[in-house]
Amino acid sequence: MLIKIYENIDKDTKFTCDNVYIIIGEIRVLPDITLIIEDNVNILIMNGDFITPEGISTGKSCLIFETGSTLYAERVYFQACNSFLVPVWKADNGGVVFLGSSSIAEKDLIPMTFSTKRSNFNATLIYASYLGAADKPSLIKDLDIDDYDAISVIGVNNNEWNIKNIYSEYSGDDGFDIENSDITCLNITVKIPNEDGINITSSRVNVIESLIINMTINETFDRDIFDLETDDGPAFIRIAQNCLVKIDGIFGDQLTLVSDDLPQPVITPEGKELPYNFNGYTVKGQSYVYSGFFSL
Repeated sequence: MLIKIYENIDKDTKFTCDNVYIIIGEIRVLPDITLIIEDNVNILIMNGDFITPEGISTGKSCLIFETGSTLYAERVYFQACNSFLVPVWKADNGGVVFLGSSSIAEKDLIPMTFSTKRSNFNATLIYASYLGAADKPSLIKDLDIDDYDAISVIGVNNNEWNIKNIYSEYSGDDGFDIENSDITCLNITVKIPNEDGINITSSRVNVIESLIINMTINETFDRDIFDLETDDGPAFIRIAQNCLVKIDGIFGDQLTLVSDDLPQPVITPEGKELPYNFNGYTVKGQSYVYSGFFSL
């Protein structure tokens, strides 16, 4: 059965595996609300522009877990759909957003601040296919949004994050975006995003078992494996020892790589970064990719 979700989730709710759920508009799981998602549930997010009657909106259909909300899930599969509720191979939506309680931040008209109520996000796998959207002006006057990423994590601490595996393919913008957060994942896979593979802003990300980022180099400017930004402090990704790493594409601008396993990116005398490719395990020790000035 197809179940359309038009309104915010304002009471404890369970999504069951015998239904397919359609996110239509900006849907929020409100504070103090628990969403339970059974194993192998499919959730479709409708493509196209969307704006609330009040004029306050991200401009796209999306699912936002607000600060203080709770998710309990196993394997959850998200995909874009069209207005006929049919899954499509095109990313033109707002993706999935997780808001924590440990920072003051704003990303694309979604603000958050410190809260005494922590978020609680638990899942075995978040699988995102054709989520996010390419850059274009917002529907709201004088505001532009350029980060409709597939999966966004904002202000989330490790004590709020127990999502073990992330899989993102064919995203409209970045495959996985982490801002003002400190999280750990067992496995992260990003395949052929429209822009960067992983965007980390003033955050710490730990990867334990595997990191797979397949970019397939094209003519798009400023499209990297890693985009690490330091708006509110340093940004880094730690790759544990004995982690499988399969990455290819342009490594990323002005980054520092500390590793006994991964080779250093090569930049030509003209300042052009050559394509980067590594497929192997970090057998000699842990590795770091970081931006900013700080002690590891």
